[in-house]
Amino acid sequence: MTLSGGLEEQILELPTFEWDLEPGDRVKVREATTGRSRGLRSPLVDATVAGDGSCLLDDEGHTIIASEVYQTDDGPDLIRIPPGAELPCCPATGKVKELMGLTWDVGRGKCVAVV
Repeated sequence: MTLSGGLEEQILELPTFEWDLEPGDRVKVREATTGRSRGLRSPLVDATVAGDGSCLLDDEGHTIIASEVYQTDDGPDLIRIPPGAELPCCPATGKVKELMGLTWDVGRGKCVAVV
């Protein structure tokens, strides 16, 4: 997906928490919800970082689509931007763009979720 008006570049420039997870690392995740359960928060569950260093697997080896990822119980959600980060703005109006989505910057090894 290509975003217009330099928005993709602005998103990739957002500050993020370091994704320094290695294959086999254990994390806590909250699975993304869809359909009728959308908007409901699932419980935190244990997961393992897959061999590619980015996919997450449940204890049965199935891929998890996560809406939150925590390396430690008191650490930040690794797929969110830090509080107070400057969000992309429309160059014409200066208004903050309303965004929801996820992008993975492989070259910089970081994951960015914007809500």
